[in-house]
Amino acid sequence: MILTKLTLHNFGIYAGRHEIDITPKPDRPIILIGALNGSGKTTLLEGIQFALFGKFAKFLSKNKSAYLDFLTNSVNRRNLQDSASVSVSFITKRRGRQQQFEVVRTWSLKTHGASADTVQVFKNGELDLELSERWPELSETFFPSQLSDLFFFDGERIESLAQPARCSELIRTGLNSLLGLDLVTDLSKTLQTLDRRLKVEGVSEEHKEKILRLNEKVSVLTDQQQNLDHEMSEILARLGDLQSHLETLRAQLKQQGGDLYEQRDLLVQRQSELLSLVASKRSELTELASSNLPLTLLEGMVKQLEALARNGLTLDQKEVVQDALSSFSSSVIGELSGRSEFTESQVEFLRKIHSTLMEIQKDDDSRPEINFSKESIFRARTEGTHNRSIALKQLLELGKFQTELDQIDRQLLAVPDAVKLEPLFIEIKSTEDDIRSHETKRDGLQDQIERVKRDLESSTKQFNTASDEVRKNEADEKQLIKMHEQLVRGREVLANFEEKIRNKHIANLEKLIREGFEILLRKKSFVSSISICPDTFMLTIKIVGEGAVPASKLSAGERQLLAVAVLWALAQASGRKLPTVIDTPLGRLDSSHRKSFVQNYFPYAGEQVILLSTDEEIVGSYHRSLKKHTSHQYLIEYDDKKQSSEIVKGYFEYSKEAA
Repeated sequence: MILTKLTLHNFGIYAGRHEIDITPKPDRPIILIGALNGSGKTTLLEGIQFALFGKFAKFLSKNKSAYLDFLTNSVNRRNLQDSASVSVSFITKRRGRQQQFEVVRTWSLKTHGASADTVQVFKNGELDLELSERWPELSETFFPSQLSDLFFFDGERIESLAQPARCSELIRTGLNSLLGLDLVTDLSKTLQTLDRRLKVEGVSEEHKEKILRLNEKVSVLTDQQQNLDHEMSEILARLGDLQSHLETLRAQLKQQGGDLYEQRDLLVQRQSELLSLVASKRSELTELASSNLPLTLLEGMVKQLEALARNGLTLDQKEVVQDALSSFSSSVIGELSGRSEFTESQVEFLRKIHSTLMEIQKDDDSRPEINFSKESIFRARTEGTHNRSIALKQLLELGKFQTELDQIDRQLLAVPDAVKLEPLFIEIKSTEDDIRSHETKRDGLQDQIERVKRDLESSTKQFNTASDEVRKNEADEKQLIKMHEQLVRGREVLANFEEKIRNKHIANLEKLIREGFEILLRKKSFVSSISICPDTFMLTIKIVGEGAVPASKLSAGERQLLAVAVLWALAQASGRKLPTVIDTPLGRLDSSHRKSFVQNYFPYAGEQVILLSTDEEIVGSYHRSLKKHTSHQYLIEYDDKKQSSEIVKGYFEYSKEAA
């Protein structure tokens, strides 16, 4: 099936008539349509689906009020019109011959009564009354509505399917739709109902009231269980969406410095602690510098003084030491300042010591008398050596504290303004509240499910016991038992058939998912196999060198690729060549994976791929890469004067194209 033409008339934001050719050329499957947000891009996607499926279109959620609201809100009132229409033309092969069809769906606003659409189907240019009357039924032979989710989707759906629970639900529903297993399940339930009805009909009027009452209770509880299971599926799916959204919000917060903002109080506290530690270490080093520590820098001269002391010679040693100390400390500072292992703050500290010594030297009254006896020199050397080891340790600790302090200062400078982050914090809190609310609903619902399950088991047991007890004395007991056994065998055959056919197609689907995932990852030897649990439909990926990994352990970007691989595989497994339409195809994808989608997915997703892109997606190098695969390019532009969007040939042409 290939779509050839789309026509909109007073539909949504499109006033008047708009028609575009969307027939793909050989080896050029892509139809590229660009539009700014709000200019009518999504309206096109809805128009195609509504033309084909009417009120059964998936985006209307099978909700009658949603359908009626859609009819009312989709009529463009710019020219005071009260009617609208959408039509899709397509070609397909029927009995080996190519035939052309056009589906025209029209509706009007009604002053009284509910609005409704009418559909006309043209075959090879002529109105076909039978097709028109039976289109809801016959359209399934062209494009099964159950498969529409595999061929019509958007970036938001890709992000949603990245949640393992959503992805497993897609696989379950996709397989059931492809194989018609929903019919098998319905048939099995029908046989179960017939079995209960048989037990009721097989008893006399005397006991029938009791059996009927128990049968009714079983039926009610069965319906309750099905409804609760469906409600649980919806809650789990919604939880998956919320958790995915929260993950995205937290990533945005981190990107904008939110993690630093949340650590701000701890950083300020640590900054205060480090300032105290640095001040303390500086004080300790200053105290050491006022002792005989500087003499350890004059080892050679001290040895000369020892020799002088042994020889009993006398000099004006004080002047010699002071002059040498001044000269030597200046040399030491000059030498250390050029070494990378000493920080500027450490060298500056030595300069302060030098300045202090020079001040002492200027003040004659403050100069300490130096005793150069052998005992005093020995004591000075011993104490100086001890103090030097302490000083080195203190300097190392000072350097460590100062480095950490500098790092924290830089982090505090990078902390963003609270006003800037406030909207994100509010949305994160709201999402977290929603998650907690849904988790509470989930837990409460699980309790209900368990309770109904117990009641159903108990009621079914009571029903079977009562009916079996009554039938013991009934004349047709043997015949009833035989019919019951046949019904049970029938259900067993159906269950066995369902299991075998599902397992067979699961194996094929696993192969297709792995192939698609490898293509999108661009790593042919990365995945050795992908398996689907036949009970939960959860995916497990066996990675070369790492073993089996559940899909939930993949990165967010890899889960997005896996979700598209699943959609791609299900579409291939359907065996139908149907058009693929993707709205905002790159909007929710990680930037690192966009290139893979453009190069490895879009050109090969099908014989016809319609992409509805914003000016932030398929532009620049991505646009250039797709050009050789593109048949038509259109641009949706909003005209302020006409208050309507127009569809023109061409694409975005401005600086972003040069990106």
